[in-house]
Amino acid sequence: MSFGNTFDAYCVVHAPFAAPQRRAEFEASLASVGVSNYRVVEAERVAADDPRTKPFGAPGPVSLIDAVVRVIELARAEGWSSVAIFEDDVIFRRRFAARWAQVEQAVRATPWDVLTLYRWPWHNVIIEKPFARTSLLPIRWTLTTHAYAIRASAYDVVLDAIAACLAEGKPLDLFTGKVTRAGGHVFATSHNLAGQTSMSGGSTLGNFRRHPPPRPQVPRRVRLLPQPPRIRRRQQRPRGAARGAAAGASLNAFRAWQPGGLIPMAHHPSARTWRRDGVPAEYFLAITFGTLMASGAVASRGLHDGPRAEPGNKKAAKPWA
Repeated sequence: MSFGNTFDAYCVVHAPFAAPQRRAEFEASLASVGVSNYRVVEAERVAADDPRTKPFGAPGPVSLIDAVVRVIELARAEGWSSVAIFEDDVIFRRRFAARWAQVEQAVRATPWDVLTLYRWPWHNVIIEKPFARTSLLPIRWTLTTHAYAIRASAYDVVLDAIAACLAEGKPLDLFTGKVTRAGGHVFATSHNLAGQTSMSGGSTLGNFRRHPPPRPQVPRRVRLLPQPPRIRRRQQRPRGAARGAAAGASLNAFRAWQPGGLIPMAHHPSARTWRRDGVPAEYFLAITFGTLMASGAVASRGLHDGPRAEPGNKKAAKPWA
C-alpha cells in the first residue's frame, strides 16, 4: 500500500494561462510521493466583467472554483469512489512516505467525507509534535485547498458548499466549514503533509513560523480608555529640584504640625544613603510616624529624642530644633 493507490483517482487543477511553469513542478512533486496516474483539469479564464468576480476584485478565485466544480462533476460521472484534488503549486513534506504509512490504515477505516493533508485554522497556531505519530483528527474547517480528498458520498454536499461560498462572495477555502455545518465529517492529518510553493516556499509545511495567523485588531473603545489614575499621578510628580523643594516644604509643614518630638532620622545610621534630590533623610519616615500618631497607634509622649540619654552615653541624640 502507498499514497499512490489510496484513492480511486487523482486530479490536479492547473492554470496554464497564469503559471505555465508549474506543470513541471507539480509533476515532480506528485512523482516524489508515488502518484503517477492522475488527470490535469485546466482552469479556464473568467471575464473581468463577470458579476461573480465583484466580491473578490479579481477573476482568479472564480476560475479556481469553476475548475474544482468540474473535477467533482467528473468524479461523479466516472463513478469514482473518492478523488484527491491538488492545486498546481502543491509540495509534500520530507519523509512523506513514512508519515503516510503511520496514518494510512486510519484513512481507510475512518468514515470521513473530506480529508485534508494539512491544518490551517484562521485564529489559532498549531504546534506540531515532531516525534509523535501522524494520526487523523476531526476538524470543523481549515484554510487553503491545495491537497484534499473527497468521498463519493459527499460530492453533492461539497458542491452545495462551494455554491454557497460563491453566492456569498467567499473564497473556496471556507467550503470545509460549510460541509461540517451540513452534517459532513471533515478530517485532517495531525502533521501537515502538504504545502504550497507559491506561499513563501512552504505554506503549512512551515508550521506557521512563516505564516502566523493575523493578530486580532484591538477594539477602538479599548484604545480610548482613560489613563489609570495611578499612572497619571506618577507622571505629575515634580522632578529634580522641584521635587526636592516640594518634599522640603512637606517636611517643614510636618515639623510644625507634629506634637512633641520624634526620632530624628538625621541621626539614623542609614541617613546618608536616604538623601534623594536634596530631600532631608528624615522625610522618608516622618510621614509614617505622623500617620501612626494621627491614628492614635503611637502616643507622642511615649517617644523619645533619639537614643536614651543615659549617663555615659556619648551617642545621645540632640532634639530637633
